[in-house]
Amino acid sequence: MDVSYRKAFGFAVALHLILFIIFFSNLFLWETVKKQVAASNTPVIQATAIPAEALEEELERLNKIDEQRLEKEEQRQELLEQQAKAAEQKRVEEEKKLADVKVQAEQEKTKEAKAEQERKDQAKAQVEAEQAKLALLEEQRIVEEKKLADLQVKKAAEEAKQKEAKQKAEAEAKKKAEQQQKLAAEKKIQDEKKKQEAAVAEAKRQEEKKKQEAAAAEAKRQQELAAQQQAQLAGQINAEVDKYVALVQQKVTQNWEVLQGSVAPGIFTRVMVRLAPDGAVLDVVVEQTSGNAILDRSAVAAVYRASPLPVPSGEAFERFRELRLTLRPDQIVSQR
Repeated sequence: MDVSYRKAFGFAVALHLILFIIFFSNLFLWETVKKQVAASNTPVIQATAIPAEALEEELERLNKIDEQRLEKEEQRQELLEQQAKAAEQKRVEEEKKLADVKVQAEQEKTKEAKAEQERKDQAKAQVEAEQAKLALLEEQRIVEEKKLADLQVKKAAEEAKQKEAKQKAEAEAKKKAEQQQKLAAEKKIQDEKKKQEAAVAEAKRQEEKKKQEAAAAEAKRQQELAAQQQAQLAGQINAEVDKYVALVQQKVTQNWEVLQGSVAPGIFTRVMVRLAPDGAVLDVVVEQTSGNAILDRSAVAAVYRASPLPVPSGEAFERFRELRLTLRPDQIVSQR
């Protein structure tokens, strides 16, 4: 944009220089013709100067493409050349008419002098106007260049700001990415740690489960062993109890005096006997009578007479503290 403006401004200045040259050439030609007319006392016909076009029209074309400006300038130069040729031809024709207009020229001399002064004044005013326009153009150029410089400074500042913002955004993105990577790494470490801890916990759980299962199996085995031992002990105690029950019944029946034929066969008396650890009879109670009071009393008396009774020791005796006996008269070993 700056180069195009400079070219346009240079073109405008060159165009005005050409116009000035043409204007002063015509002015010089007019002075020459006037001197010749004055020398020959022939009337002088006024020459017409080529007017310059308004600079405003040229300023409107400054923004056009350079090739269009050059093309129009060539056309303008050609037009100026044609006008110059026409002026030259007209000048020649005017010179031919000088002889015919000498008298008229004298009459017009005063008028022409006045007109000449007016033309000079107009030319001077036109030069001053052109200079003022050129000064205005220069001021406008300076203003435009300042605007352009301001725009460039603003653009550079904006680009620097955008660059800084971009760098900041990239730094933020990089920092965020690094943080995400760090968090991902930490999460991975935590996940791995949790996984390891879970594996260790699972291993401990499995080990504890195995221990519990082993303990349960051992407890079950111990329970079964204890049950077996208890059953074996219970069997031994039962055998011991049965043995001593038989001995007690034997001793009691040995001490039971029943007259033969005094009782009906198949009857019995059931008594509950409380014993001391040494086999002494502490108490005898009839739990189920035989229906014969004499037989019941004789059974109780037989138990007391048999005291102390044979009793087992240890745990088997606990079964003997309260011993229940079924006494049958028909099983008496010795009858009296």
